[in-house]
This record gives sequence, C-alpha cells and structure tokens, in this order.
Amino acid sequence: MMKMKRFYLLLASFALVCGMAMAQPQGEQGGQGRTFDPSKMAEKRTEQMTKELSLNDTQKVAVLSLNKEFFSNMQAQGAKVRPEGSGKPDRAEMKEMRKQMKAMRDDFNERLQKILTSEQYQKYQKNEEARRERRANRPPMPQN
Repeated sequence: MMKMKRFYLLLASFALVCGMAMAQPQGEQGGQGRTFDPSKMAEKRTEQMTKELSLNDTQKVAVLSLNKEFFSNMQAQGAKVRPEGSGKPDRAEMKEMRKQMKAMRDDFNERLQKILTSEQYQKYQKNEEARRERRANRPPMPQN
C-alpha cells in the first residue's frame, strides 16, 4: 500500500515538473524566451541612468532619445548578422559585428558626454566599468 502511494506521489511530481517545463515561454530572439524590444530597453536603461546619475528633465529626454536610437541600431545590426532562419555567424562576421558595435558605443558615449555634466559622465563610466566586470564574471548561458 505504501509503495503505491509513493509511486503515485512520484508520478504526480513528475507530471507537475513536466507541465511547468512545458509552460516556459518560447521566444525567437533574446534567449530564454525573451524578445528584444528596443523601445522598452531604451526606457528601462533611461530610468536606470536617471536614478544612478540624477538626470534632470531635459537630460532625461535627451538620454531617452539617444538610448532609443542606440538600441534600434543594435537591433538592426543584429538582424544584418543573423537574418531570419540563418545559423550562427562565422568568425569574420562576428569580428565585423564587434567592430561596428564598438563604433556605435563610441558614438553613443561621445554624444552622451555632451548631454551629461563632467561629474555625471565620470560616474556613468565608473558604473559601466562595474557592469562590464559583473558581466565578465557571470557563468556562461547554456546553449540550446
């Protein structure tokens, strides 16, 4: 009798775990079921920068516009390298993409420096360096 109860409990647990696994969202971009929305990313990043750097209203509007442009360009760049249905880009494509992304970041930083005060920009650079360090230290994402 006890073995049957354990069996049914094990079976119910297995069914629950399988059901939860099947219920995970399945997206096409962004990994782990998420899609990349440049506008939402820009708004989220602007809010974060507003808190971290104490942006005034004029700066906030300018930074939001700059972030929207930057994230839209990032999405367009990604679409050029990985068109619908294509596999992973080769080394040459990745090298070119990194080069173009760096140029986009450099342009972003140059334009951002004109919006922020020198103190705010120094704080931004310090925060970005800390963000890069955290990103470098996190474990790699599993590949599907």
